[in-house]
Amino acid sequence: ANSQVSYMSLGDVHAARKEYDLAIDAYRKAVEVAPLQLAEYKRTAGTYFDQTTYDLMRRAADIVTAGVHVKAGQVSVAKGDYAGGVDAFKKAAGLAPNDSATFYQLGAAQARLGKFDEAGTALDNAIGMETAGSKKAAPYLGARSLVRREKGDREGARADAGQAFALNPEAEFVREAWAAVGLDDGRYEEAIRLLSSL
Repeated sequence: ANSQVSYMSLGDVHAARKEYDLAIDAYRKAVEVAPLQLAEYKRTAGTYFDQTTYDLMRRAADIVTAGVHVKAGQVSVAKGDYAGGVDAFKKAAGLAPNDSATFYQLGAAQARLGKFDEAGTALDNAIGMETAGSKKAAPYLGARSLVRREKGDREGARADAGQAFALNPEAEFVREAWAAVGLDDGRYEEAIRLLSSL
């Protein structure tokens, strides 16, 4: 059964085993078979398959395919291929443009490549999709704080880090961002404590 789900599952197994190239290959195959499965379903459903049903199934297929691209991006980042991660996350964002987590991962990968303007834009998008004061936005704010710091915007970095720390002081990017602000402010003991727990 060469279905999208079977290839996704195979990719997950390879990723868990840290067989990153095999995982990416399986995810690539999952993306390739999705349109073929949809076309086959439409062909076999015959007259029961109207345009509304097709549109709904196409959207569902896009969401699943976006998830496959996210997994491929995560595997690429795990193996240190940040450019591959950016490419995969961009494809996912194109298919599921309302998924804040995808934009967060895109921004984090772009930051690893030193593309701070692009990273800031992706992180702004992620933050903008979340409700003000949402705990889910905390790591997004922490990541944007680190990007702002790299760009020399210490006040913006401090504001984002403070807001993120107030929402969720346990998130990794939040702790890293608050520690970076602490170093800038001369709070070395607190920064060391926060960084040593990462």
